[in-house]
Amino acid sequence: MKQDITSPESTKLILPLVLLHLCPKFIAFIGLGAVSAAVMSSADSSVLSASSMFARNVWKLVFRNKVSPYEK
Repeated sequence: MKQDITSPESTKLILPLVLLHLCPKFIAFIGLGAVSAAVMSSADSSVLSASSMFARNVWKLVFRNKVSPYEK
């Protein structure tokens, strides 16, 4: 059974396969580490944004609900 190379499952493996077969081992290790760091940075950014908006909304609605527009 031959797998189609344009299927979504195959396209996810392009970078790891290129790094594995076409690069020296230390370059592959650094490349995969860089990709992992980028994914972690994006996830951290999303969590930070969500938590800051949640905290801002809770602070404004629960603790400071009668604040003037100039005091924000």
